[in-house]
Amino acid sequence: MFYRQIERKCAEWFDSPDCTVRGLVAYIEQQGQMRDAQLSAIKTFLFLKLACGNAPLWQLFSQGRFNSDIDLAAERSSQRAYAFLQQHPSAVALLEYSRLYDKQGRKLSNELEDEIRGHSDAEVKIEPDCTVRIGGGGKNRMLWDGIIQTLDDRCPLRMRIRNICGDETTYIFNS
Repeated sequence: MFYRQIERKCAEWFDSPDCTVRGLVAYIEQQGQMRDAQLSAIKTFLFLKLACGNAPLWQLFSQGRFNSDIDLAAERSSQRAYAFLQQHPSAVALLEYSRLYDKQGRKLSNELEDEIRGHSDAEVKIEPDCTVRIGGGGKNRMLWDGIIQTLDDRCPLRMRIRNICGDETTYIFNS
């Protein structure tokens, strides 16, 4: 699964002016003595050795070396998740991994993507006396008018509703 992310960055590097071994690989291809799998393995090896400084894969992933240029602002995620993703390239790498597809065309992990993107910006608790508590803070003196407002103009991804017994329903909004 990770190979696709590495392969994409490897191809970008071979197409960039930073690639110093393009001539060598072109010569190997011209000779026609290697199978495609062997040639691909050599390209990946050279990319990891030269462009990535021979660093361990765990370090390259945690630094976000294989991340694509995701527009985090366009992501439909909470403000907290957005801020976290901006500061942690390893979380972006995990988000990209969760969006990969297996050989049967199934997404690897919808749950992982939802977990990364779906942390709430706010929590609203409606108390039995019809007062409202927002974000775990103190009670609001105003009675609840039946309206829940978002923190910004974006439509929420979902709303979880839990009753006093602990039964939970998730309402997913259409985009």
